[in-house]
Amino acid sequence: MTEKKWPKSASNPQIGGQMYCICIENELDLYKNEAIHMANAVLQTRIDKATKDEAERLFESLGLDITTAIRLFLKQAINQRCIPFDIIPPQREFSDSTIAAIEEARSLARNPRAKRYSSAKELLEDCK
Repeated sequence: MTEKKWPKSASNPQIGGQMYCICIENELDLYKNEAIHMANAVLQTRIDKATKDEAERLFESLGLDITTAIRLFLKQAINQRCIPFDIIPPQREFSDSTIAAIEEARSLARNPRAKRYSSAKELLEDCK
């Protein structure tokens, strides 16, 4: 088996930050003489036990372990170039009027006919 550097693309494997095309000279010798190693990096984080236990139960019900769920999150964040979900505090912390205001803002954001502003200054001028 010989390794050649290859241009980055979605279909080429990445090893140690480099893209490689693995050319197999003799398929029968693939696993006989060389081991294929995946790059591994350790990611540690500290969370409270209740959060970990609740997350493990949730992911287990989805057929995932917590490591796979974290890996999925990281891959989606990279693919989407953002956090792949809305971050909102639990609604039980909001008053009814605050929840109504949040829903109104979401509705306005989805409405293509709602007035748009290019700057905060323009918005404030319109409020006078």
